[in-house]
Amino acid sequence: MLYECRKDSIRKRLQSSISKVNLAVDVWSSPNRLLLLGICAHYIAEGETEVSRLLIGLRTIPNHAGEEQFKALKPILEDFGIVQKIGSIISDNASSNDTLCSAIGGYLEEQDVPWDILTHRIRCIGHIINLAVQAFLFHNFMQVEELDSFEEQEVIARDGPVGATEALRQSFRVMGPLGKLHNIVVFVRASSGRTQAFIDL
Repeated sequence: MLYECRKDSIRKRLQSSISKVNLAVDVWSSPNRLLLLGICAHYIAEGETEVSRLLIGLRTIPNHAGEEQFKALKPILEDFGIVQKIGSIISDNASSNDTLCSAIGGYLEEQDVPWDILTHRIRCIGHIINLAVQAFLFHNFMQVEELDSFEEQEVIARDGPVGATEALRQSFRVMGPLGKLHNIVVFVRASSGRTQAFIDL
């Protein structure tokens, strides 16, 4: 009861916002290997001047595919009644997010809401900086376009069969010390226990 009451108040706040409702979306793997799609709304509420941030959805999804993300996102947009107020989508550079934004664009077009994927998609600056650093470090081994696909391959390998993970590790190992360091970082970050053990060093 309290949840529904609070949700209704949030719904009204989002619908009456004086700005568009911009969404930050990201897929996160929980320690027990569930994929969760987090959806955060960024908006300026009526009578305020500061940007408000609010987690409006945390849904399990079967995989990273943009279509699956859209299936989880669409009912949230409809439930909060913010389809007409959607502004920009903030996400990382994964190709699945291109698919997600295309699906959002198609859906909003059906609803007669003007929304252009090129002007309304904001790519995560942290992700862009990470790609720039990788391009600097690994420029002798791969093209910049390959770096982004390596990140997606890591996600697929992490969630897939053991052989896929080993093949990806091997491809970095041949790069020498930087590749080995990369593999160590990926290994440590793949487990909350290993991450904590590293922090405790």
